[in-house]
Amino acid sequence: MTLQGVVVFKIDDEDWTLDLSEGTAGALYAGAPKSGDAPDLTLTLSDANFAQLVMGKLNPQQAFLMRKLKISGSMGMAMKLQPILDAAQPKAKM
Repeated sequence: MTLQGVVVFKIDDEDWTLDLSEGTAGALYAGAPKSGDAPDLTLTLSDANFAQLVMGKLNPQQAFLMRKLKISGSMGMAMKLQPILDAAQPKAKM
């Protein structure tokens, strides 16, 4: 499953863009999309909730239902983000 598009994470009123556009290797950077186009998906949440989401301690569907996560844009794309969040989880070092 390939995810293509631009996702903006609005975390405590600060924008982070994940650019997974076709033809790019993928990029994450602070700020709005460099293309100037509207993102395909925007996720709005607090820093604390984002950390819990990435750590796997907050289920995305529950966060959405509890209004801890706001989604605008492609709901289909939002449903495909779980593998990216899983890859961002810190790995235990022993």
